[in-house]
Amino acid sequence: MKSASCFLITSLLLVGSVSHGQVIVADNYDVTGAESGFAVGSGVNSGITPPTTRLTGSAAIGLQYIKAFGTKTDSAHTITGNKLAVAPVASLSSTLSLSTGTAPYDFRSFLGTSAASPAQPAVYEITITIANSTVSSQRCSFALGSAPGTAGDWDFGIQLYHATTSATAYTLQKRVSAGASGSSAVNSPIGTVGTHGTEVPFLIRVTDAGVETTTFNSRIQVSINGGTTWIYDSNTDSDLPNGWRMNGAGRFFFWDVAGGAGLVAYDDFSVKWISGPLPTTTLTAPQNNAQNIGASPILKVAVTNATPGDLTVTYYGREVPKPYPGPDFCIPVLPDTQNYSREAPDDASRHMWYAQTDWIVSNRKSENIAYVAHLGDIVQSGDIKNGNPNTLEWSIATNAMYRLEKPSTTLLTFGIPYGAAVGNHDQEPLGDENGTTTFYNDYFGISHFSGRPYYGGNFGDNNDSHFDLFSASGLDFIVIYFEFGRYGSVIMNWANAVLSTNQHRRAIVVTHYAGSTSTPSSFSAQGSAIYEGLKANTNFFMMLGGHVTGEGSRQNTFNGNIMRTFVSDYQGRTNGGNGWMRLMYFSPTNNQVVIQTYSPWLDRYETDANSEMFFNYSLQLPSGPGSPGTPYAALVTNVNVTAGSESSAAWPGLQPNKTYEWYVTVTDQAGNIASSSPRTFTTGVNAAPVANHQQVTIPGDQPSLLTLQASDSNNDNLTFEITNLPVRGLASDFDPDNGTIAYLPAHGYRGLDRISYRASDSVLSSATANLDLTVTAPPDTNTNGIPDAWEAAYGITDPDGDDDGDGQSNLAEYIANTNPTNAASVLKILDAGSLTNGAFGLTWSSIGGTRYRIQYSTGDTNGGIGGPFTDIIRFIDTEMDANPYGTASTQSFTDPGGNPTNKAQYYRIKVVP
Repeated sequence: MKSASCFLITSLLLVGSVSHGQVIVADNYDVTGAESGFAVGSGVNSGITPPTTRLTGSAAIGLQYIKAFGTKTDSAHTITGNKLAVAPVASLSSTLSLSTGTAPYDFRSFLGTSAASPAQPAVYEITITIANSTVSSQRCSFALGSAPGTAGDWDFGIQLYHATTSATAYTLQKRVSAGASGSSAVNSPIGTVGTHGTEVPFLIRVTDAGVETTTFNSRIQVSINGGTTWIYDSNTDSDLPNGWRMNGAGRFFFWDVAGGAGLVAYDDFSVKWISGPLPTTTLTAPQNNAQNIGASPILKVAVTNATPGDLTVTYYGREVPKPYPGPDFCIPVLPDTQNYSREAPDDASRHMWYAQTDWIVSNRKSENIAYVAHLGDIVQSGDIKNGNPNTLEWSIATNAMYRLEKPSTTLLTFGIPYGAAVGNHDQEPLGDENGTTTFYNDYFGISHFSGRPYYGGNFGDNNDSHFDLFSASGLDFIVIYFEFGRYGSVIMNWANAVLSTNQHRRAIVVTHYAGSTSTPSSFSAQGSAIYEGLKANTNFFMMLGGHVTGEGSRQNTFNGNIMRTFVSDYQGRTNGGNGWMRLMYFSPTNNQVVIQTYSPWLDRYETDANSEMFFNYSLQLPSGPGSPGTPYAALVTNVNVTAGSESSAAWPGLQPNKTYEWYVTVTDQAGNIASSSPRTFTTGVNAAPVANHQQVTIPGDQPSLLTLQASDSNNDNLTFEITNLPVRGLASDFDPDNGTIAYLPAHGYRGLDRISYRASDSVLSSATANLDLTVTAPPDTNTNGIPDAWEAAYGITDPDGDDDGDGQSNLAEYIANTNPTNAASVLKILDAGSLTNGAFGLTWSSIGGTRYRIQYSTGDTNGGIGGPFTDIIRFIDTEMDANPYGTASTQSFTDPGGNPTNKAQYYRIKVVP
C-alpha cells in the first residue's frame, strides 16, 4: 500500500507575455528578373518575371498597391533596384495605399483595434525606409489614417524633404490632421535626420487605444535607430496641446509623394503587431462550486480574441488542498527475530532480518514510514549462551536494527524512530522479569536512545519498559513498551501517569505476550492486566504482541472507546520466519488502518483474513478531514482553437468526494497569454457506467458502421473497450472515444454475430454488454440468389450464365466473390511448396471480404489421396481477407507440421461464409 505524497501548493499566477513581431503585412520590394513591368492597381506580381511573393504576413493575401489619390501617372510607380520607386513628374502628386480592390484596405481587424481601449490598447510597429533625391523642398511622406482620405485626413504622417539646396541632411516633419490633434492641423519640423539623397530607416510605434471621444490615449513614437531612442513622441509634443488621438474607426497606410518631388524610394516596409487586447475566456462547465461531479468530467471554456488567428488553450487542474491531517503513513512491526539471531533451525538466517530493516530504510520515503516497533524476543538466548556471554546473537541484532539509525541511508539526523520490547528470550534466565537484561540495555538502553527526539523516557532504572513519541501527518503518537511479565500496580501507575501527561497523543502499547493466536484472541495474564489498567485512557487504541507462532486479534470496548489487539509471530514458520513482518498503514484521508503481512526476503504478501485486514479509525484533527491536495498540472492543450468557439477537454481519473480546481490559459498567435480565474467543483460518489445491450440488423456483403452505447449517471466522459471480437466477420476502425466500429461480415454469411464491450469513466468500468448482430441477405429483387448490388456492379442477370466463359456460372462466381466478367478472376493456388524451415506454404488469389478455409488430406502409402479432407479451422482474422470488400488480393497459409506421415499430403481451399 502506497502512501499519498505531500505537495507544495503554489498560487495561481495570471501571466501576460508578448512575442514581438507578428507580421501583419510586409514588403521588401526584392524581386528577381525583370522589374519594369510593375504597375499599381494590377497586383504585386504584375509584370514581374518570374512572379514573386514579396507581400507577406497574416493580412497579405490578395493585397495590391493602388493609387488612392493624386494625378501622377501609374507608370511613374515602379520597382527599381529592389525598391518602390516614384519618379518625378512636375506638379503632379501621388498617394499609394494597399487594397484588395479599388479602395484602401482597412487593417483594424488584423491590428486588434476593434476591441482596443485605453485599458488594453493595441500596439503595432511600422518600419519604412525612405529616400528623397529632390533638391527642392517638395516632400515625400508615409502616413497612417483612420479614414481613406487625402493628406488633410491623415491622423499622423512623417515627411522627408530637403529644406535648402545647401543642407546636407534631411528635414523630418510631422503632419497631424485637425481631427487627430483635437485642434488645428499641425505641420512642423521634428528635426534633421540622415544624409540627403540616402535612405533613412524609420520605426514608428503606434499605441492605439481604439476609437476615442474626448480622451487622448493613443500615442505615436518615431525612431531612426530601431527604437533605441525616440526622436519624436506625441505624448511630449508641445504642438499638440489637446493631445492626439486615432480619430476614426479605420486603420489605413499611405505612401505619398508631393508634386515636383524628385525620385523617391521606399524600402523594407512592414507592419508588426506587438500586443493588444488579451484573449478572453469564459469557463462554461462545470459550473463553479458544482457538486456530485463524476470521475471524468468534461471541462469547457468559451474563448474570444480581438485579433485574427487561432488560439491555444491549455487546461490546468489540481485537487484542492485541505487542512491536516496529511498523507498516509506506515508503521512496520517486527515480530520475534530470535531464530534469525541464532540462525536456526534449518535455514533461518540473519540475512532475513537484514532484509527486513533494509527494506524499511529503502522504502522510508515511498511508504512514508514514521516509526518501527519490535515485539520482543530479539535474540534466542538472553545474556548467556552455552555458559558464555551471548555476544554473537546481540551483534547480529545490532547489525540489523542499527541500520534504522544511519543518517547516510535514512537521510534523517537520528534515523527512523523505533523501539524494541523485551521478550522472555531476552531475559536471563529465560522468562524471569527479575533476572538480567544486560545486553538489551547495553545495546538498546537509556544511554543509547537518550538525546534522540523520539525517546520519551523509561520505567525504573533501566530501559526494559519505556516509551517513545513520534508524529506523522499532523497526528501525535505515544508507544509504551512493557517488559515481558511485568504488569503490577507500580508499572501500571507509571503508564497511567505517562498517558495522562500525553492525552493529546494516540497510544499504542507493545508487550511481547499480549494474547493467543486466535481470532478472537484470548488475553494473556499480562495482556489482560494492561488492558484493565489502562482502558480508562481514551487515547489508548491499540496493543501489539508476539511470542506465540501465528496470528490473532481481538477488540474491546470501554465507555465507547475501542481498543484493538493484534498478535503476530512467525518464528515457527519455514526457515524460522522467512522474513515475514507486519505493515500497518494509517490513512487519515480514509479514516482507516490497513494491516498487511509482507516478507522482503520472499518479496511476497500473505493475504488471508488473519494476515490482511483493515479497521475504521478516526484519524482527524478537530479541524476536520484533511487532504494535501496536489499542485496544478497541465491536463490538456488544444491547439488551433477558433476564436469565438467553445473548447473542451476531459479530466479523467478523479477520485470521489474530493474538491478539484481548474483554470485555462489562452495564447494568441503573438504569444499573449490570458488566464481565467479558477473554478472549483466537488466529485460525488462515482457510479460505474452502464453499457447497453443492443440488437442490430445489418445487410450482408457490405461493411456497416456501428456505434457502441453506454450511459453514465455522473455524466462522465466515457471510453469503450472491446472485450470479444466478432467471429463471423471483421471489426476495424474502432474509435474508443466515441464507440464507433466498422464491421464487415464474411462474404455470403447470413446469421448471427456478436461484439462484446464495456465502457469506462477512467475509474470504474461497466459490466460487459453485447452488440448482437443479425446479418441478413442484401436485396435480391428477382430472387435468383444473386443480390441486386452484385448484379448491377457487373451487369449480369442470369445466375446460370457464364459471361466470362471460364466454366463457372455467375452464381458460382458470386459465391466465390470473383468477377463474372473476367475469366482471369478465379480462386486458384498461385504458389505452393516446402519452405526452408521445413514447413509447407500456400498462396492463393483472394478477394477482400471473403473467408477462405484450408483443408488437408493425408496421402495413403502410395502417395494418393488417402481419405476425406479435414478443415484446418483458424480464427476469422486469419481466414478472412481484410482488404476492402471486392478488391483483388492474395492470401497465404503456412503449415508448420513438417513432412507428411506418408508420401504426400494434399491441400485445398474453399470459400466459406
